[in-house]
Amino acid sequence: MEKLAKAYDIHCHLMNLSHPDFLAFLSRVYGDIAPKRIKMPLVFQTLAIVSFFSELNRGRILGWLFRKSGVAAFQDRVVNLFSFMENDIYHMLRLVEEDLRSHLDPLPFEKLVLTPLIMDFGHLADSVVPNLYRRRNKPVWEQATDLIGGIRVYCENVEDPLLAVYPFWGLNPANYTGKQMEETIFRLFGDYRGDEELMHREICGFKGSAGEMGSNLFAGVKLYPPLNCDPWPEDRKEREKWEMFYRLAEEKGLPITVHCSDNGYRIIDKETALAFTDPRRWTPVLAKYPHLKVNFAHLGRGKLSPTWEDAIIDFMMHYPNVYGDFSNRGVNLREYEKIYRIMEKGVMPKIARRILFGSDFMINLLWLESYSDYFELFFQSEAFSTFQKMQFMQKNPGRFLFGYR
Repeated sequence: MEKLAKAYDIHCHLMNLSHPDFLAFLSRVYGDIAPKRIKMPLVFQTLAIVSFFSELNRGRILGWLFRKSGVAAFQDRVVNLFSFMENDIYHMLRLVEEDLRSHLDPLPFEKLVLTPLIMDFGHLADSVVPNLYRRRNKPVWEQATDLIGGIRVYCENVEDPLLAVYPFWGLNPANYTGKQMEETIFRLFGDYRGDEELMHREICGFKGSAGEMGSNLFAGVKLYPPLNCDPWPEDRKEREKWEMFYRLAEEKGLPITVHCSDNGYRIIDKETALAFTDPRRWTPVLAKYPHLKVNFAHLGRGKLSPTWEDAIIDFMMHYPNVYGDFSNRGVNLREYEKIYRIMEKGVMPKIARRILFGSDFMINLLWLESYSDYFELFFQSEAFSTFQKMQFMQKNPGRFLFGYR
């Protein structure tokens, strides 16, 4: 595959330890992921968690069990992830660039565009939390301030930068009144133009506070249903907030990435989370707003995959701006064979124009040693032609983000 002038990772994260709801984060790591990766009795999984947060002396027998079960390797990856998250955003970007330049030889692209997705964990600045020490200090606006500030420092301090970084705003209308919702989306996207050069100038030059943020600082919007984010609520007033957003997004051609996997962070009961995440929840949305630009992240991965994948492929066949990324699916070569079989459910050339390269970095460090590992697996895969790989990594995301042809 020849070197690309520009490649895109359409689904990644740059969160430090102050950004996520830490209990939700731990629940995902040790509740959703660890049991699937570690084949051992629950009692030893519990000991593994305790040992991670203590100076527990494992002893020879317990140490042997941890090594045989895979707990030891998994914990090493958790430490690797948390070590990365200890950094500020600027140094995260420096570490990513250093990793790619040192391990991908030769580099397969001249420039890599990252779209880190901000997540609204549902804690507003003025929210009431029953326990003083559970009160979070990084609501979504402060996350955005950290992220854009780090990108600006990267722009200012790195000569010949490998990375261009265009974040997605984390939105959950349930966390806003109707008036707050209107003010927020029109302030951030009312003058959105989908112009990459303008966006690069705005982000790299922004030195203001959260209250001064305006249009063209964010490349799109991230929705996360398991965080109590219902894309088509039954309640009339809640629905009005969503429809206000959908009208603006369709008019502006604003990219939307929505989490579509049965794993992830969750602050509501599992049954409700699955109902909100089911791509079929978008059937009435797309029927009313057929030109909406939506990326169904992870291509519906999970136990319900067959049904969810069928729905996403059907949307791609009927609506011009529906996409799907394979973020965190490409952690081994077998997964790419599965993705090819998903594509076969529709008209292959048409579906191939809607698939987006995504890594789910940093979260994929729970499966892989480094960011560069994900790229190496993608390039090693024989499931796709060279032309298809170029589509997924360059042509399709360029069209999704900026309307490039």
